[in-house]
Amino acid sequence: MIEKGAGYNVCDPGKITSVKIAKVIEIKAKKGMGTEEDPVREITQYWDLEGNLLIEKDPYLYGEQTYSESKE
Repeated sequence: MIEKGAGYNVCDPGKITSVKIAKVIEIKAKKGMGTEEDPVREITQYWDLEGNLLIEKDPYLYGEQTYSESKE
């Protein structure tokens, strides 16, 4: 059981409506042209097993936030 303060970012258990374990493909890659406007950096992408991009984490463009591309 995950307890509060155990170093995990957990929602209030009373508000969780669903939990699912899913297989995904994680890709880490270099991105950027090496310019001031577009520096080279490492990004992380998550893809489903059907080849759909689920999310891309780009620390330069989005800081700590993430960009999610929905196909729905």
